Amino acid sequence: MNSLSLDVTDFLLLGRLKVFQVGASRMKLTPSRVFDIILIDLQVRPDALVIVDSLTTFITHMSIDETMAYFENCKILCDMGLTIVNVVNSYAFSQADLARVRSICDAHLSLRTEVVGDRLLKVLKVAKVRDAEFGTGNIVSFDVEPMLGMKIIPVSKVSV
Repeated sequence: MNSLSLDVTDFLLLGRLKVFQVGASRMKLTPSRVFDIILIDLQVRPDALVIVDSLTTFITHMSIDETMAYFENCKILCDMGLTIVNVVNSYAFSQADLARVRSICDAHLSLRTEVVGDRLLKVLKVAKVRDAEFGTGNIVSFDVEPMLGMKIIPVSKVSV
């Protein structure tokens, strides 16, 4: 975070930012148990922003029914005021399963890297936001520069 000029030290010291590591392999936890632990912990954090990065390892070892149950429970918690960002690589799902998971989520953001000239740019596509209509502004290209942060790359310079 410091390399992006985003100092979060005060938030860590005040207990307003917490980082938890899920050491599933060290503790011999099944993916299903990891999901249960995450959901139990989330229930005691009303009005919080929680980022779960990354569920890919666990989802690839679970059935789609177990995965859908996790996302359904996340949806219930979100309806109660919690904001949950689940990060998953798209290769963890088949196309049909990805469509099912996407349908239950309030938002779906897709992040990819593209080569533009001699640079690697990050491209964020807003694929879905509940109750929003999309026009032409649903793709943002950006780069991350150390000690500066995110730098939006104007569309006129990007050939996607």
